[in-house]
Amino acid sequence: LEVLQMEQMLTTGGGWQDPIGGLVGGVKYIETEPGLKPRPSIHPLDPHLFQDPEPSACFTLFYTGRTRLAKNILQEVVARVNGMEPAYLFTLRGLKELAHEGREAILARSIPRLAAVLDRSWRSNKLIHPATTNADIEALRTDLKGLYLGMKLLGAGGGGYALFLSESPAQAERLRRRLQ
Repeated sequence: LEVLQMEQMLTTGGGWQDPIGGLVGGVKYIETEPGLKPRPSIHPLDPHLFQDPEPSACFTLFYTGRTRLAKNILQEVVARVNGMEPAYLFTLRGLKELAHEGREAILARSIPRLAAVLDRSWRSNKLIHPATTNADIEALRTDLKGLYLGMKLLGAGGGGYALFLSESPAQAERLRRRLQ
């Protein structure tokens, strides 16, 4: 809670998810009710996809080389939520459902299901804010098509890190060679 309060005082626009992710180890599903003071419920998940050598080799984390500040994006997102824009709120509710689907994919140990969640999440992120993507990111996705099942930028998007999920370790290795 103190990290969240400090981020708010610094006007960086951070939320509660990152501090909790860092404080509580492992694969987890976190939920909380709306409010100024989050009271999260943390549910540990099966770490198989992320720890077993075969499925974990299907994940590729790639730094895009583009930096960005999340602050402006997050401020606009909050303003649109507070404005109660119906289409916007519908998309945000869809993200909540995607979190449930992601949890189920992890519990089922299903790479294809989790990859589909990543891709749907990416499409939703682009609807939420146009700065989530840019021409370079879209060109990267197009260039790498066929080497991954699902991809999304982490955080607010626009740059930073991209997470790719390939069908097999061999496909992921081809992706990594292409990225180099």
